[in-house]
Amino acid sequence: PAPMPAMPAPYAPAPAAALDPALGRVGDRWRVVREIAQGGMGAVYEAFDEQTRQRCAIKVLKTGRTTPEQEERFRREADIGARLNGHPGIVATTAAGALSNGRLYCVMEFVDGSSLWEVFAKNVLTREQAVRLVLEVA
Repeated sequence: PAPMPAMPAPYAPAPAAALDPALGRVGDRWRVVREIAQGGMGAVYEAFDEQTRQRCAIKVLKTGRTTPEQEERFRREADIGARLNGHPGIVATTAAGALSNGRLYCVMEFVDGSSLWEVFAKNVLTREQAVRLVLEVA
C-alpha cells in the first residue's frame, strides 16, 4: 500500500476556507457530495478529495453536545485509523483536524456498500453468521 500522507498538526484549525459540511466544503481540499449517515455524536459525509481526485468519507463530530471524553475518543479513533493504514480490515484515516467552527473531523477512505446494520436488517445472514462476523470484525 501507498504510504499515508502526513497528518496535519494535531487538530489545528482548518484553513479559513473551511466551511460547515452542510455548505459543501471541508477545508480547501474536500468537497462534500452528500450526507451518508448521522449518529448521536456526528455525521459522515461522502466527499471528493480534489487533490487526489478520489472519493472519501468525512466524519464530523457534533459540537455543543459532546463531552471532552467523547472528543478524546474521536481523536484516538482517527489516530488509530492513521496508524493502522493498510490493514485489510481497517478503514484508513488519511487526515484529521478541526473546522473553523471547532468541530473535529477525520477523512477516511470511502468504502462503498451496505452498513452492517443494513445487512442485519435484511436478514441476509443467520444469527450464527452475524455473530461470527461481529466477532471477526471486533
